[in-house]
Amino acid sequence: MGAMFLWAHERRKDGKEHTYWSLVETVRTADGPRQRTLCYLGELNSSAQARWLKTVEVFKEQGKANS
Repeated sequence: MGAMFLWAHERRKDGKEHTYWSLVETVRTADGPRQRTLCYLGELNSSAQARWLKTVEVFKEQGKANS
């Protein structure tokens, strides 16, 4: 599995800025590195974003332990 991280997508809707989040991983292709969306998370409040960041860190640590 490639590097996993949260990717922010900023949109303007009804005059307001909205940030939508995706869980993505970097994969190597013949054309170079690309990002593959694993899960669309939508808008997250700060506590939900913190929980997802912690989840990503746990996956990274598990990947290091299994390498």
